[in-house]
Amino acid sequence: MTMQDIIAAHLAAWKAFQAAPTTDRARAAEAAMSEALEKIMATPCQSTEDARSLALHLDWYVKEECSQAEDTTVALLAAMRWAQGQGP
Repeated sequence: MTMQDIIAAHLAAWKAFQAAPTTDRARAAEAAMSEALEKIMATPCQSTEDARSLALHLDWYVKEECSQAEDTTVALLAAMRWAQGQGP
């Protein structure tokens, strides 16, 4: 597999995980996504193009995951304030 194929497999696994309902399918999708990410990290770049593609993909992935974590954190903090009677 080329680096491009490995990146595409990770992206497809990430999209499947995002679309999966909160069930066993979600756990399976998360496992597939983790496996794909491990493969990315274990595969050496064979060219400058591979390195550039990998850097762009990981930059996107980290920003996407951090954005979702930030949204979740904001929502959780708002819920905690509301539960404590401090309003929205």
